[in-house]
Amino acid sequence: MDEAPAFGISILLAYVFLAGSFLLRYTSLSQWISGALGLLFVAGFSVLTAFRQLLTLIIVVFGIAVCVVWQVVWFDSRHFSRVVTFAISQIRLWTLLTLSLAASVITALLYAGYFYVVYSLRRIYDVAAPSCTKDRNLYTPRLIAALIFLSVTTYWITHVISCFTQVVGALFTKNHVLSNVQNDSGHSTIRRTAVRTTLRQIYSSLCFGAGLVSFSVFLKDLGMALGQNLSLTPDSNFHSTTGALLLTLVVYLAPFHAALDSKNSDWTFPLMALDSSTYWQANKSGVALMSAAGLDILKDSGLYQMISYFPVMIGMISALSTFLLITLMPGPVEETKDVSIAEILVAFAFFGGVQIARAAFAPFKGAMCTVFVMMARDPAAFQEHYGQIWTRLKELHPGVAEALLK
Repeated sequence: MDEAPAFGISILLAYVFLAGSFLLRYTSLSQWISGALGLLFVAGFSVLTAFRQLLTLIIVVFGIAVCVVWQVVWFDSRHFSRVVTFAISQIRLWTLLTLSLAASVITALLYAGYFYVVYSLRRIYDVAAPSCTKDRNLYTPRLIAALIFLSVTTYWITHVISCFTQVVGALFTKNHVLSNVQNDSGHSTIRRTAVRTTLRQIYSSLCFGAGLVSFSVFLKDLGMALGQNLSLTPDSNFHSTTGALLLTLVVYLAPFHAALDSKNSDWTFPLMALDSSTYWQANKSGVALMSAAGLDILKDSGLYQMISYFPVMIGMISALSTFLLITLMPGPVEETKDVSIAEILVAFAFFGGVQIARAAFAPFKGAMCTVFVMMARDPAAFQEHYGQIWTRLKELHPGVAEALLK
């Protein structure tokens, strides 16, 4: 399995970034991440230059640009992100880490099974496809349709795993915050609930919502994967087709993604955990609640950006490592120069790497979003019992903090 090292890299990088975020109480995450990413990109730049993979450097330069932009975002909100991370680290940290590890390993195993099925289909196609041109032409579209169906289904299943762990992380956060509030004052507008009971009530709606979100995410990731293939395999026979499809996706789907993002709110799954409500109810109330409270602006904080978008960067690193592995090491691609195989493997490595990283980050994303939602729900209690977060919120967005208490 050529993707196995890439998937291992995805899991490793996900926990390196998570470890870095929880080192906030001891050191500056900005400096730590800057140093680690700087060394990583310098090493990648040197390797690619040595092997004359000049077009591949485009992706590396893009990754450097993303890191620079994130550093600016992080610097502006570093104090707020620091105290939120510290609060999350007090919420059954080892339970969240266990959930994260289990979700990422299960996702990796699912993608291993997916690749095995795809490989089996390819062998069946090579053996069973008739030599008659007319009938053989029908086999190729069927194989492509089967691959698309399997890819979308796998994305859905792995997204269900991520959303499931995100909801569980939200439930642990909710019960932890409520226990602190009720022990001190006995007052809260939100009730504690058993994790198993809540999951039983919302399971079917969670699967449905994860399917909707996975469809939007799959289309976005498909566009990025095609863009990587344009840079990594410029000599492909399908280069013009890939380029046309990529441009079509970028131009045509941009408004579509914006519309979906406005409907598929990141506050939905935490609200499902808080209220035991359906996906549609939580989605509608979540958008209204956070917009009215003005806390949608917290999506621009460094911690939120890291948890939401670093999985994409990890997927890019996974794809690059796969490309280097299959093109520079002795193997079928190096011997036959069949770049179509490289295209497929690189795209699959990106998809798998992104989903594995998302699964690893999911419980912590659920905890973070739940903290923000509960802050909007009961700002007075949050100000009293989580004063450090409230103080940093006032420093970051003073107008929002004042409006919440009115």
